[in-house]
Amino acid sequence: MSPQAARVRTLGLLVAFSAACDSEPVGPEPTAVPLASSVAQACETITFNTFGQGDPINSLAVFGLNLTVTTTAGAAPSANQAVAFNTNSTTHPDFDLRHSGTGATCLACAGLGRVAVILDSRGFGGHGDSDGGGTIGITGFAGNGPFSVVSYKALDQEASPEEEAITLFADGIQVGASSGLGDGSVETVATSNNTFANSLAFVFDGSGAVDDIRICREEENGGGEGCTPGYWKQPHHFDSWADPYDPTDLFSEHFEDAFPGMTLVQVLGNGGGDLNALGRHTVAALLNSANSGVSFEESPAQVIAAFNSVFPGTKAQYTTLKNQFAALNERLCPLN
Repeated sequence: MSPQAARVRTLGLLVAFSAACDSEPVGPEPTAVPLASSVAQACETITFNTFGQGDPINSLAVFGLNLTVTTTAGAAPSANQAVAFNTNSTTHPDFDLRHSGTGATCLACAGLGRVAVILDSRGFGGHGDSDGGGTIGITGFAGNGPFSVVSYKALDQEASPEEEAITLFADGIQVGASSGLGDGSVETVATSNNTFANSLAFVFDGSGAVDDIRICREEENGGGEGCTPGYWKQPHHFDSWADPYDPTDLFSEHFEDAFPGMTLVQVLGNGGGDLNALGRHTVAALLNSANSGVSFEESPAQVIAAFNSVFPGTKAQYTTLKNQFAALNERLCPLN
């Protein structure tokens, strides 16, 4: 080999070695722990226990909304009115909706209290619910959703051959129907494709009652506030550091030892990008999450788990998590 060729070969090896040293290690990347969502599902159940026996049901409340109840009679002898029936009664002649007293057949009604029925036009005292059926409609949801109706209880429908179901429609689309278990029965009906925005309608083929209407919607899970690393590193803001965290704590007392020998406040003041930038925003997120005066989505445990899940890791992982923490930290700071 000529001297010139040897020099070229040596230079090539040096370039390759240098590139190998500068590259990030190859291997499985750590799996990042996802940050918590600021949106959570909240659910409430519509019951009729605020109504007395035989009281008209014209309005309801859920999620702070005032809902309107409109009842449309089916066949005679139904009336255009929903009323409350007390399943705890021991004397009402409609024994199919009572769980105790002479002749009671709805043993499964125990614990339900008042339920909603369509009034029999011949009089509540002597007849209770009507076997003519009808529709109980609920409106007032518009502009506050979307919602989902998860389930409801259907009581005392006729069994085969009548098979008089209670069917639920959400925004005009059928989402559930009872199976008609017979007199004195209680059936929990689970719904499907149940998202709605405006209205619910329970269609009664005959006699029966409804109760425990379970409705859910997504709500903000707090958050919206955060203070920056620049805020937390200032000595005159050390009084905002909440227990158990102190500026002189070593970073490694709370996280994986990414900054050997450095305290939390030193990491906050550490310049540079990549891991250093992640360190600054991680400490700020930790302090935001620990301070009860800051409405912050993450808990200290979630912040710690998120950092530890990417360290040691790649620059891309550090940048991704730093950006997530920065988005939370760089908002309205409510502290002094």
